[in-house]
Amino acid sequence: AVPRAPRATKGETDAADAADDADETEVAEAQTDEAAGFKKREEESAAAGLTGGVRPPRGGDPPPPGRWQWTLNWDPVVAADAADAAVLVGSCPRSAADVSRLAREAGVGAVLSLQSDLCLEALDIDWEDEVRPAGAEEGILMHRVGVRDFDRLDQAAMLPVMVRALNALVRASDKPVYVHCTAGINRANLCVLGYLTYARGMELDDALALVREGRPQANPYVLPWEQARARLLAGREQEVFIKAEMADSTKEDGGDWVKRDWGAAEAAVLMETFERQAESDRWLMQAAVDAAAGTKSTKSAKVTKGSKGAKGTKSSKGKKGSKGKKGSKGKKGS
Repeated sequence: AVPRAPRATKGETDAADAADDADETEVAEAQTDEAAGFKKREEESAAAGLTGGVRPPRGGDPPPPGRWQWTLNWDPVVAADAADAAVLVGSCPRSAADVSRLAREAGVGAVLSLQSDLCLEALDIDWEDEVRPAGAEEGILMHRVGVRDFDRLDQAAMLPVMVRALNALVRASDKPVYVHCTAGINRANLCVLGYLTYARGMELDDALALVREGRPQANPYVLPWEQARARLLAGREQEVFIKAEMADSTKEDGGDWVKRDWGAAEAAVLMETFERQAESDRWLMQAAVDAAAGTKSTKSAKVTKGSKGAKGTKSSKGKKGSKGKKGSKGKKGS
């Protein structure tokens, strides 16, 4: 018989609960207070060994040595194949002037913000009425997917949405896409990691090495990546099996050929999923552009059409152009 693991004592359980509560309190404070957020980033980066000898960002203003104080800064992360547009990972633009600088110095064609409402409030960023319109004036595609900082569960839930958005923007823009969270350390790099693996088919280790080569201070949580990938593939074993059967590996190739084919098949299923989503998103974007152009060209005509036959109508429902009739219902053409 397999021996049972000893049950935790009440004291041990209470201590674990207290530790969880303390961690939740720390995360909540880091999400809502700028200084607390940067302190937690420093601690996590130090634990990951990413604070010593890290080169400064290639673009913008480097933060003070050894600290994660906010500055506008960025690094290019470019996939190996030439079909990919450059992706820039950086810190958040906090004003219209910052957006103009990104357009001028980095030449960005699209911006993907991953800051949650809590982040915007903590840093006093008016994304809706200042940052986004400033980007539109520069001809930049502005998009936001709100993801909570330091929250692994939320990042796992939102990673497929982040990747889909980045995939769509890369395809829509012939200029670099700027992906940012608050500091350009965690969420933005997780998004690029997901894009390179889910949508482009890279191996996790290769993609992580590429991200950190481009952005040395990158510290994405890997657990959300694993959870999101598992959810994307859940219930799709038959699709994966069919892809695996179509592979060319054999026992003579050596190694774990079953595992190799299965992993490649999973990657193929994910790539196909994001490819189809990208095609759908392209048509959605085109529909929005067409509708905006049509609205501008027909606005005056619609106003004129709507004003015809309105005289003398009082409390009429469903009837256009009826004169002097009150409460008429049901007849079309009114």
